[in-house]
Parts: sequence; C-alpha cells; structure tokens
Amino acid sequence: MINTLQQSISKMRLRTASTALTLAVVLVFGVVTTQSAQAQTFTDLYNFRGSPDGANPYGAGLIRDAAGNLYGTTENGGPSGEGVVFKVDAHDTESVLYSFTGVGGTPKQA
Repeated sequence: MINTLQQSISKMRLRTASTALTLAVVLVFGVVTTQSAQAQTFTDLYNFRGSPDGANPYGAGLIRDAAGNLYGTTENGGPSGEGVVFKVDAHDTESVLYSFTGVGGTPKQA
C-alpha cells in the first residue's frame, strides 16, 4: 500500500511539474510577444506644408490600394485653404488629386 501511495504522489508531482512548465512557457511567450509589439517605431511618410498640398490630414483614416498607394483627405490647405484629397505613393511622393473649394465640398467636420 505504501508503494501505491508513493506512485500516486510521484504521478501527481509529475503532473504538477508538467503543468507548471506549460504555464511558464505560455507566460514567457506572452512577455516576448508584448515586448516586441511595444518596440515598434513609426516613420512619417510625408509632412504636409499647407499649400498647395494640404494641411491637417483628416482623422477618418487612410485607404491603401493594391499597389500600396495611400489615399486620404486634409481639413485645410490646398489652393483654396479648404482641404484636399491626396495620394502618397510607394516612394512617399504626395499628389493632390482634388482641391476642395468651399462650403459643401470640404471634408471638415461639422
């Protein structure tokens, strides 16, 4: 009976050690993943000058096409000061696609 009890205790220790090892691996993986996500840096692709290229990119987000070009709008700048629709290509070159001219055409928030 003592041998059976010792075997049961040995099996419980093995299961406990196995569970602890699995938990440790999961925690280490979580820490490594979190650290690499925090280590990301961002680079400005383009800095708007106001006129003629626009100013204050609109916070609604950007759209990316299949070629990697980014499209968006600005709230201000451009020839009339009312904002533009722009494209930034894969070489970080900005192009104005459309210039807003006044009330009703501008992407400014109401």
